[in-house]
Amino acid sequence: MPEVTGIDLDQEVLEEARQHSDQVAWVHGDIMTYDFDRTFDVVASVATLHHLPDLDAALSRLADLTSPGGVFAVVGVARTSRPKDMMLHLAGVVQHRWMAVRKESRIEALYRSSGEKKSRWFVADPYGLVHKGRSWYLVADIDGAPRMLVASRLESFRVLSQPAQLRAGQTLASVWAELVDLLESDTSVYVTAILRASRLDMAQRILCSRLVQHDPVGRERVRIAVGYADIQGARQLLQFGDHIRVMDPPEAVDLIGMLASCLAERHGKGKR
Repeated sequence: MPEVTGIDLDQEVLEEARQHSDQVAWVHGDIMTYDFDRTFDVVASVATLHHLPDLDAALSRLADLTSPGGVFAVVGVARTSRPKDMMLHLAGVVQHRWMAVRKESRIEALYRSSGEKKSRWFVADPYGLVHKGRSWYLVADIDGAPRMLVASRLESFRVLSQPAQLRAGQTLASVWAELVDLLESDTSVYVTAILRASRLDMAQRILCSRLVQHDPVGRERVRIAVGYADIQGARQLLQFGDHIRVMDPPEAVDLIGMLASCLAERHGKGKR
């Protein structure tokens, strides 16, 4: 490697590291705030994520430091027996997906599609990983058609011995662009709503690529725009409960009002 940079908060650790290698530019600082004034072709996080208080912020920061087309590698030490550590495990899962991509191998993945209660096994031909809206997506072909799989819904996987059957002339960038075009063509209704700002992270995880815009409205609220194929898709917003107020279009407002009334009728005081 022509140029390598390492960073750590502990000065003693850096002094010891310098004794092992003088070919690395060792930096004393906080990875979350240090101004590198550049991006890197390879960003590697080794046994670090479990020390950082905000996993989403940490992954976003490291992804931002990765140059377009570069490699973001995560090596973790989490135990999935604890709910808090499950998200750290997912970061490691992302890395394993990337290794399958680098080897140009097929993978078999257990995945739960949006709106489905049960997970199913898919054989996928992966192009790479994309980080957008604080979510990771595995971009792959399934049965020859492009798909984006949300990393947090990948429950299990295995790398197969067969080479990936990628479409000729296609790259991660071209397939991602194709998927974005397909999503936009499938979106005929845009629903706007006011959401409690503290629920924005949850909205980004749940709505994923359907969340097309979000803007602050004061300190405690954000205005969001969500795209759906039809007005019935707005039913998804009901899960945000009293943290959301649907504003437009009127058909979406009426739909959420009708659903809320039905729930109140079924679950009101004295109902069993």
